[in-house]
Amino acid sequence: MTLSDACEEYLLAARTLKGLSRNTLTGYTEDLKHLKEMLSPDIPIDAVTENNLRSCIGTLSRQKYAVTSINRFIAAVRGLFSYCRKCGYIKFNIALELKNLKAPRHLPKFMTRSEVDALCAAPESKEILWESRDRALFEMLYSSGCRVGEMANLKLKDFSPDFSSAMVTGKGNKDRRVYFEKDARDA
Repeated sequence: MTLSDACEEYLLAARTLKGLSRNTLTGYTEDLKHLKEMLSPDIPIDAVTENNLRSCIGTLSRQKYAVTSINRFIAAVRGLFSYCRKCGYIKFNIALELKNLKAPRHLPKFMTRSEVDALCAAPESKEILWESRDRALFEMLYSSGCRVGEMANLKLKDFSPDFSSAMVTGKGNKDRRVYFEKDARDA
């Protein structure tokens, strides 16, 4: 089996069986495309070596890819070779020893209270149909720390009876409870 065929089969299986998010699958597709470009799509999957994979990681690093992008590439490659091992296409999973790069940790950037107040006041200054909705969304996003995608997926049934909290589904399909300040509940 060629590297190209193995990648296609793995991505198909990942789409149907693994429950990965659309963004993760898109990233993995791009990562495996890079792998095929760097190694050759026609190379037999069992001829790929750990040194080949480390060379690819080095190439990405020299091309100034972000550490998070390189770590996603490593995750995609690990998934591919794990799948190929389970299917019997290779005898040993050569990607097992690939370790993620250490990502620098940065403090999150946040808005000041005056910036939030200005943002929340913005819908009031325009004559638009949805100003109440927009203000409520701004207040809820700010007070809860939710991601926009998490907020967009909320249903009425996800809220507590007094609207002081809600259950959101975050990354990796993990549920968590978020809480809203009084301003958000009143909006």
